Amino acid sequence: LTNGEEGRLITKAALKKALEVYFDIDTPGPTPLEMPEAALREYEGNYELPMSAFELRLKKRHLVLYDKPHGGFPTPDSPPLPASPPMRMAFYEKDKIVMLDEPMKDSLGEFLRDAEGNLKYLRLSSRVHKKLD
Repeated sequence: LTNGEEGRLITKAALKKALEVYFDIDTPGPTPLEMPEAALREYEGNYELPMSAFELRLKKRHLVLYDKPHGGFPTPDSPPLPASPPMRMAFYEKDKIVMLDEPMKDSLGEFLRDAEGNLKYLRLSSRVHKKLD
């Protein structure tokens, strides 16, 4: 078990290897879909939690995630961790994404909507970031 910023990398690799070695199971990721830029614009914006934030911007027909870490952990005066490099994402179903670049390559996420269909959250790495704008 891990609870660190890079824990997902370790657990993802260990699970994939265990499935291959013990069960002869390959776990291919979803197939990314091409989407028009007009459809991607809805997802652009800022998504935030108390200790981290993401900005999603459209760049060359992909949504690109820009990491914006906040400080405050493990103590309130702790500085922010270094930001991850920008990472492209692609949709494989409506509101469901797969990350295309390291360090989150092949990680899955989803956008969550309210009862009226308005975009409200981005769930990524087991965390739900609220859309601010």
